[in-house]
Amino acid sequence: MTNKEEILQTLIDASKFYQEHQNDDEGFDIDFNNLWEFLVNIATNDVETLASFYPYLSTIAEYDSEFQDVNPDCVTKLITKFTDHNKPSEERKKSMTPLVRLLPFLNKENTIKVVVGMIRLSERLIDKKRDIPHAMIKIFDEIVSTNMSNETIEEIFKSIKENIGDRKKSGPLVVLGSFIKIIVPAIGKTVDLIEIIQKAFEGSTLDTIAGLFVLDKLGQNLGNTEENVDPKLILKILISEMYDDNEEIRKYAAVAFKSMCDNGIFNSDSVTRLFIREFSNFNQPTLLPVFFESLRVMVNSNVDMDSSDDDLEEEEFDEDPIKENTAEEDIPDDEDEDNEDDDSLVNVKPIRDFTISALKASPSNEILEGCIFTLADIVNLSSSLIKDQKKDVRTKIYKFLDGKTYPLFPAIASFIRSSFENSNLAPTGRLAQRLRLLLHGAKKPEVGPLAKRLECAENIAAIARPVRKALVTPVFDFGFENLKSDTEETQILAARVIGRIARSLTSQQALDSFAIIANFSRKVISFESFETILKQVTSLASNQGITESQVSPLISDLIDGKANALERTPPQQSMPVCVQAFKFISSCIRLGKASKLGPKFSSLLLSSNKPSKAASPYVSDCISAAIEKELITDDLLKQCAKKIYQMFMTTTIEDTKNVIAFSDLLRVSYKRDKNSFDTKQIFKKVSEMVRDVADNEDEEEDDEGGESQEEEAVVALALFVFTCYLTDKSLKVSKTLIHNLMDLLTITSDDPHIPPLISAIIEMFGAGKRFAEIKNYTLETFAQIISMENDEISELDLNSGDFEKMSKILKDEVKADKELIKFVTQDFADDESKMARFNDFISK
Repeated sequence: MTNKEEILQTLIDASKFYQEHQNDDEGFDIDFNNLWEFLVNIATNDVETLASFYPYLSTIAEYDSEFQDVNPDCVTKLITKFTDHNKPSEERKKSMTPLVRLLPFLNKENTIKVVVGMIRLSERLIDKKRDIPHAMIKIFDEIVSTNMSNETIEEIFKSIKENIGDRKKSGPLVVLGSFIKIIVPAIGKTVDLIEIIQKAFEGSTLDTIAGLFVLDKLGQNLGNTEENVDPKLILKILISEMYDDNEEIRKYAAVAFKSMCDNGIFNSDSVTRLFIREFSNFNQPTLLPVFFESLRVMVNSNVDMDSSDDDLEEEEFDEDPIKENTAEEDIPDDEDEDNEDDDSLVNVKPIRDFTISALKASPSNEILEGCIFTLADIVNLSSSLIKDQKKDVRTKIYKFLDGKTYPLFPAIASFIRSSFENSNLAPTGRLAQRLRLLLHGAKKPEVGPLAKRLECAENIAAIARPVRKALVTPVFDFGFENLKSDTEETQILAARVIGRIARSLTSQQALDSFAIIANFSRKVISFESFETILKQVTSLASNQGITESQVSPLISDLIDGKANALERTPPQQSMPVCVQAFKFISSCIRLGKASKLGPKFSSLLLSSNKPSKAASPYVSDCISAAIEKELITDDLLKQCAKKIYQMFMTTTIEDTKNVIAFSDLLRVSYKRDKNSFDTKQIFKKVSEMVRDVADNEDEEEDDEGGESQEEEAVVALALFVFTCYLTDKSLKVSKTLIHNLMDLLTITSDDPHIPPLISAIIEMFGAGKRFAEIKNYTLETFAQIISMENDEISELDLNSGDFEKMSKILKDEVKADKELIKFVTQDFADDESKMARFNDFISK
């Protein structure tokens, strides 16, 4: 067994056989010893291929016990190498990696051997480095729970507990943390885990850090158990570690605290108040930042982390003159204060009350700074939360600004930016004056370290253009001066300032900045710094002064794997995925600034350096953009389409990012060449995906998270299928497929597929008999949109004229057949507001 495609087909056939013969004693003819040799090989050398095998291996393991019961020599030898304490740690890690990846399919005895080996290796590395072995934890993170029985998981937990001794706890705790994601759902209890963590906190510094690591992982996975967890108990055992004398302990405690907040464990009024009551334990200069950073984490855990950080300066602003010094109020009253009674923000109100009270009472700059930064985050979340105290808060903060309390300038800049960005009214001359004062102060050492001064400048830069165009140049001058620094941190912070005003710069300013930042991106080593720098490069690329001659060399270097921060690896293979690299490339393509690099773009997919599963969506987006811009030759298009077709056919609906990306690439390929792929087979695959979504729909309706990721994938699949039908009128229409797609459609404003999808549906409706059977579903989709509020409809950003077209279609059809109303409104019949808007629309 050597050919991957042959093995995959064998697994697909075996999986299908077992599903169709569940009650038969007959097995599928497959040599499991040979299969295991192949699996060990690809688990060592080709994890992406292994990932595509998982669904089929799981099915085989479920129906044929021989697959797991067999004890192949290749696995035994690998375990022997891994557990040999005389071998160097690096060699043992190499042996461990494929075992971790295959863990779901090992028999129970071998699984426990691997787990104990993981514990011993963790202990060895901790003793050597005196820290958590993060490199090894990355390998642990590849553990997949697929097909692992609760019985096996309970044995794993038992084995870990048995290895937690009185002296050394850190090794087993690291392994425990890595298995939390499968242990919590299996055992359904956290009492034992909390007790283990508490005992760890009684041990050495390393034991405490390992316990905090477990607590962090626990926070990420508590949603997988129905047990009623006591968040106050967790906070009580965590909080003393947050103000520990040891800085390392405080660092890991902060990570665990953030995990609990981000996953909703601490999202309650009572927990927030309990934390605030601990303020006295933090009331010293070294600990006050910890306290206020924790408050800000609590506030920001309410923010949708997927929302984009849109820069106001990117928009077009009117140049209507606003007279200086004429307006007393520079931050207007908020128009939308509907969030005041939002129960989801109940944990923020005690923080608001505490910070406003402390702001008025405290003589300490450290406390004042923390309060103002926290209030900025609260305003960013919902400006209505401080509406009753707004005037007093602004008066107090402006007093510090006018009095030139320089250490508070960065916090004040953050507050003003948040207030401005959450206001719908025009800025005033007074605000422009205050921004000039802040910028003047940012140049002074009295404000604090240069990093804080540049942070202050970035907040000014974020709103400089919409407040006053004249502010852009002085902001640029300050940023550019520091961009020429020899210090990496300073260059990065200065680049962020420049990035905020990128589109508003003159051509020369943009060229000068791009040259320095692009050159810096080639030298930087840190992955995080590289992503930050590329974000600024992407912003600058949108400036009209930046042309293809500037961006092409950087794109070529990226694709050729010359970036030091990516360890000189092509972006499609770097781990973690450098998302910003692909955003830069696709942005330049869409801006028309990469017209000569077509073969480079196709190499992202077609070269021997094939894209990782994680990078595939971003690679697909780049190639889709290149095809739409006609940068890919016909020959390369066929090769790309063939490759994506193969990848799509082995993808499941659960892998939503790839489903969406592959659908988009197949769609643009088909529009260009109708012979790109076999539509019959691919529509069959789409039908399977849609059925899977429908089967899970009832469970998803019980979730509180709104639209599921699978439903987002359905929208992309629908656009793909409808585009194929409209592109090739000879294609036979599958009424069942179209019905199922239309029935599952969910219309949301943040999905870029919605505008072209609505255009396609309108065109299908007008095509007559070919799509006659979807008439009612079409009208139902239109009714969903009509029943939305005006601002929601506006946010859909429908293509020009489409709203009027669909409105006319819906109104004409419903007036001709009143019986349609019940069908088209069935999804929102119980919503009085939506029904009122719909009825008002029909009556006009």
